[in-house]
Amino acid sequence: MKVKIRVKGKRDGIAALLVIFVFIFILTLAIIKPQPDYKRIATKEEIVVRKPAVAGMFYPAEKAVLRDMISKLLNKTNTSKHVDGSIRGLVMPHAGYVYSGIVAASAVSLLRGKSYKTVIIMGPSHHKYFKGISIANVTHYETPLGMVKLSEKVKEMRKESMVVSEPLAHMKEHSIEVEIPFLQSVLGEFE
Repeated sequence: MKVKIRVKGKRDGIAALLVIFVFIFILTLAIIKPQPDYKRIATKEEIVVRKPAVAGMFYPAEKAVLRDMISKLLNKTNTSKHVDGSIRGLVMPHAGYVYSGIVAASAVSLLRGKSYKTVIIMGPSHHKYFKGISIANVTHYETPLGMVKLSEKVKEMRKESMVVSEPLAHMKEHSIEVEIPFLQSVLGEFE
């Protein structure tokens, strides 16, 4: 199919450009998903969910497929490793599961049989520079395995001068998001 556009005069050219611009604008609105307002602090009753940004890219977006993948990765880890006492910190990679999933599974497998109510996940920002620490203005993080509530301790942390909330640092960021499904699989409920 060939489309021929004939422009007779300056007025017709401007009209044609305007029609093309409006078409592209409407198409863009249809494609782009609205982003939550991360700048606002959620009220006590309000639930603000940070939706997955990289599900389907860094890890499976389907619950059953993700659960199966993590289970297989955990089963491949050295189960003879055991840490007596409480684990105070883990260093885990935050790349796509096909690249670093086995390493993340090896780290999180050390948490098997342990219970933690509060977990602090720190990660770098790949999309936005800022000074200090940024905590998303959300009440929950969502993954295909369900939602994880941010701890009430976040309210106290936000009072610190080095803590900010930089919305662009969280919208597309994967470093924290990819850790959560592993923790959900091993720990179950936690904040």
